[in-house]
Amino acid sequence: MDKAVGSAKKAYGALTGDEALKAEGRAEQRKAEAEARQGEKTRRAEEQTRRAEKKRDRQRLKDKGPVGGVADAARHQERQPAAADHRQQRDQRQVEASGDKEVQQVRQ
Repeated sequence: MDKAVGSAKKAYGALTGDEALKAEGRAEQRKAEAEARQGEKTRRAEEQTRRAEKKRDRQRLKDKGPVGGVADAARHQERQPAAADHRQQRDQRQVEASGDKEVQQVRQ
């Protein structure tokens, strides 16, 4: 709309010989073109954001696997006993390093 108004002012200024009106018309045309370019850049950026979010969501679903993350929970539960074993072994090494014979006998 601004571009059309600017074009009309520019043409009317040329017809009447009014240089100020011609300049105002050119300025309005440039403003409208700049706004259109900025609008297009914004539209492209928003589209790129939507595509990136869609790609991220697809990857999250893929990472969860065919059963929706249930397998991850099962694997986590399997790892917990191993962690307990590591803690027990660590405690045993600490006791042995301390040289406390009574504690070693109680543990055995």
